[in-house]
Amino acid sequence: RDSDSRRKRESIDEMISDRMEQIDADRWFETVRQLSLFNRRIDRPGIEFARRALIEKMNSFPGNWLIEEQRWKSKSGLLSSFTQSDFDCCNIMATIPGTTSPDAWLIIGAHYDATSGDPNWPAPGAVDNASGVASVFELMYFFTRHPPAFTLQFVLFDGTPIFNLKNASTEEIGCKGSTHYLHSYLMLQNVEVKFIFVFDMVGFNLKSRHQPRKSVAKAALTICIRI
Repeated sequence: RDSDSRRKRESIDEMISDRMEQIDADRWFETVRQLSLFNRRIDRPGIEFARRALIEKMNSFPGNWLIEEQRWKSKSGLLSSFTQSDFDCCNIMATIPGTTSPDAWLIIGAHYDATSGDPNWPAPGAVDNASGVASVFELMYFFTRHPPAFTLQFVLFDGTPIFNLKNASTEEIGCKGSTHYLHSYLMLQNVEVKFIFVFDMVGFNLKSRHQPRKSVAKAALTICIRI
């Protein structure tokens, strides 16, 4: 019995080691760098350029991926002036059907918008949350090579933050992008959701808050694949 248990642990360790080799931390970091070139404040035109780049990247994956856009208008309160403004919002979904259980879904997501304490400051959002978006793409690379038994849906949420321009900013109050996705999309699907895993600030580095750590991100992604 002990020998069987040992062999099982060794088999799991070997599988995890093999999967870790398939997570490309340098590619992950390059995705973080590229997305950070966009000013992703919801009230600046850079957010739409970022959306187009993300949609183009998703469409570049080979295989049976279905790419969808969920667009709507939302209001975000600008607390310094107590005004309300309409903002164009967009969640982006990439779905690959399961090979044996297509009606059972695993959902993995991350928000792609960012914020800053002043509308005149750019919001590159490398850690929060280009790191999460890069993690989504890295898992898309993995599951393109290893089609899952369950249906996998990757979602990039538009967080539609509420900005407090007097006291820096409070990001994603209400989690409007994920809420809109839940009520206007997911609840309309006749599927069984096995789990939802959302990445945020992956590889956060206390020593350098603006530069996520590749080694930590790789470990986190490996754990997600193991699940």
